Amino acid sequence: MIKRIVLICTAVIIASVMCLTVFAKTPRVVDNAGLLTSSELRELQSLLDEISERHLVDVAVLTENGTGGFMSTREYAEYFFEQNYGYGDELDGVIFFVNMSEREWHIATSGYAITAITDYGLAEIEDETVGYLSAGQYYRAFEKYADMCDEFITSAKSGHIYDVYDEPSYGVRRRSIFSMSNVIISLVFGCIVSLITVSSMKSQLKTVRMQPNASAYERKNSFNVTNSRDIYLYRRVSKTPRPQDPPPQSRSFSGGSTTHMSSSGHSFGGRGGKF
Repeated sequence: MIKRIVLICTAVIIASVMCLTVFAKTPRVVDNAGLLTSSELRELQSLLDEISERHLVDVAVLTENGTGGFMSTREYAEYFFEQNYGYGDELDGVIFFVNMSEREWHIATSGYAITAITDYGLAEIEDETVGYLSAGQYYRAFEKYADMCDEFITSAKSGHIYDVYDEPSYGVRRRSIFSMSNVIISLVFGCIVSLITVSSMKSQLKTVRMQPNASAYERKNSFNVTNSRDIYLYRRVSKTPRPQDPPPQSRSFSGGSTTHMSSSGHSFGGRGGKF
């Protein structure tokens, strides 16, 4: 009887381990293009795991040397995300895909990430990361992306969604130097310095008295005009550039996130381009 119980328990344990192996979650960093060193891969994986598990929003990175020719960079990013990531029924999460064969990147947002990371926020991520991609500093690009996603999601969960009406810098890390308190302090300090300077200058002019008109300051026969003429010096030409069509991925934002349906019918937001 005891042997039978032991065998049943052993079978249950083995089955559980097998299930965990089968349903093991895909790592949040899949570097199939080999852009990261082993230490960078570990550090980035640890960073994305901590952010994802704290927010219950998957934040992932994927690199590939192409998409097999059957999908665009955007379609591949969305397909890979649907197959491997996303919390809850709405598949809350975001993925940064780098396609090395086309030198293209795409960030796809899903579920709560569509709300937290708006079109304006995605443009901010682009500004902060694509330069690193172009320079071959891939770890720095992915680290910056992770930090910004963390800040946007944190801000959204606290009740403030970062959007077009915010300062032109992201999150709580970079606040404007032109806050009201800074302006008031600067004005008070400027007034004090000006008062001290003017008082010092005034004390040195005790012999000076105000005159009723300018003639008191004129030296007699010191100025005599003998000849005068008008000389043409220069001309001013103003040019107005011809209006042009806005480029792709225009920086004109109306607020919120633009979404579309993937081939499977799931809603995604996102932004991408060349590097």
